[in-house]
Amino acid sequence: MVFADRTIRRPRLGVLPAIAGAAVSAAIFFTGLAAAASSSTPSAATAALATTVGVIESELTQLADGRAKLKSALSGMAACAVSPSSAAAQLDAVIANRAGISRQLGTLHAPTSEAAHLQALLQGALGHSLAADRHYRDWVLSLRTRPRCSTTANADLAAAQHEDLLATAAKQTFVAAFNPLARRLHLGTWTAAQL
Repeated sequence: MVFADRTIRRPRLGVLPAIAGAAVSAAIFFTGLAAAASSSTPSAATAALATTVGVIESELTQLADGRAKLKSALSGMAACAVSPSSAAAQLDAVIANRAGISRQLGTLHAPTSEAAHLQALLQGALGHSLAADRHYRDWVLSLRTRPRCSTTANADLAAAQHEDLLATAAKQTFVAAFNPLARRLHLGTWTAAQL
């Protein structure tokens, strides 16, 4: 009968440092993976910010179109080239455009505090613009009962001009905040007069 060798073997001391070294290497590796994962977070935030700012820029393009229509309606009234009813209809279209943009901005997700700040600034400017547009429309409608080509001032015109000044100041504040970010994200820049 053969008996198995029952001697207990002790681990070699050289193996323990190798195991410890492997554990340290694994810890360094996984720490590096965690750091790489966390460093991708700013890129994700930047991408979300770029998307939001791109949507805002698209809205600015629509605002610029509305601004051109507003100027056309008012200058047409001043030149006696547009009837008050026609100018009022153009102003109603501008009001609808801006009100729609305001609603869209209200539902836009702002992924960063910077985006939320831009959104709030633009909403404020739009609020004054809409108030001015409505007063301009009401002024134009009041001219339907006046002699042809009349541009008689009234309380609506004064209120429109006041809101217009507030809108311009708010737009200047907005573009001062928007343009540096737009440059950083390689998007277009704007002036208050365009909006």
